[in-house]
Amino acid sequence: LFRSRAYMVETWLPELVMRDFGADYHVQVLNGSDKVIYENEPGQGAEDPLLAPLFNLRQGPFGRGGRGGGPPGGPSDFKGGPPPGFGGPRGDENGWRVVASYKSGSLTELAEGLRVRNLAVSFGILLLMGASVAMLMRSTRRANALALQQMEFVAGVTHELRTPLAVILSASQNLADGVASGEAQAKRYGGVIHGQTQRLSSMVEQVLRFAGLSSEHGIQHAPVPVEPLIEEALLDCRAELDAVGAEVDVDVEVGLRDIDGDRAALLHCLRNLLSNAAKHGDGKPVRVVARADGEMVEIRVEDRGPGIDAADLPHVFEPFYRGSRAKEEQTQGSGLGLSLVKKIVDAHGGTVSVNSRLGEGAAFMVRLPAVKG
Repeated sequence: LFRSRAYMVETWLPELVMRDFGADYHVQVLNGSDKVIYENEPGQGAEDPLLAPLFNLRQGPFGRGGRGGGPPGGPSDFKGGPPPGFGGPRGDENGWRVVASYKSGSLTELAEGLRVRNLAVSFGILLLMGASVAMLMRSTRRANALALQQMEFVAGVTHELRTPLAVILSASQNLADGVASGEAQAKRYGGVIHGQTQRLSSMVEQVLRFAGLSSEHGIQHAPVPVEPLIEEALLDCRAELDAVGAEVDVDVEVGLRDIDGDRAALLHCLRNLLSNAAKHGDGKPVRVVARADGEMVEIRVEDRGPGIDAADLPHVFEPFYRGSRAKEEQTQGSGLGLSLVKKIVDAHGGTVSVNSRLGEGAAFMVRLPAVKG
């Protein structure tokens, strides 16, 4: 091994340079007289080179007493010293050196580029961490708000259940004790019990339907005529509307196509909107309008009440949410009615929206897919 300059230049040094530097660097091996012993790409100028000692041969031939060593094999590989031009104790006072430079630019530029990239990555990580903290804080606030709404819902439902139960208990106890004498009083007590039972039944139905839709129970699709649907919803809400003295005007477009949907669910949806108009419309007229809108059917329920506060508008379809006015006036309700409307409409592939200004009433627009054909 290593018996000729040709082997050193053509085999050993190329393998050494490729192993330690790869193809990205221009490498020169110089002796103490700055003579080029090996160069991986001749003619490529070195820009901002990195210099380091490779061998120090001042103390003897290859492998004997030299710092950094030399080619393996010891002195027997070169009888009488290394080949001319490879340095040695006679002519190489500084030993061999390696000069490496990065091909794509100076090492300073490379280091600067790496520094900028590392700074960018660090800032990106910091931004990501900041965004994660912000999202976590937002999620926490939303969770707290939802927990508060659920607590208010439980308190409201408890109150709503307790009131009719107390009335039913009192009326039934009077009937059982014979306090109500005569057919007229019995009918009056019976009417009270019937009305409060309907109120309880409606509340239980709201809660059960909300739980059912939250569990993504399927919607049974079939053609649903619009005008009979509105008439039945009005008949179911007649007692509530009459109690507040609200007159209802119905305007259904002639020849309106049927809705593709679940009749029972849609009936519940309209009942909730009409009941909402009776509760919050201050007894003023209510208008129900049905029109075709392309491939959709739009049903609009309008009241002329005090309207909805702008701060409450974005939240009216959220479960358990009750507006500030409803809380102040202690209006009966569980905060599920409009949420159920949205869930039912969404399950049909439709949309629901609301327009309202204080003092000008509110209008709820429900758009549902019509039967094709």
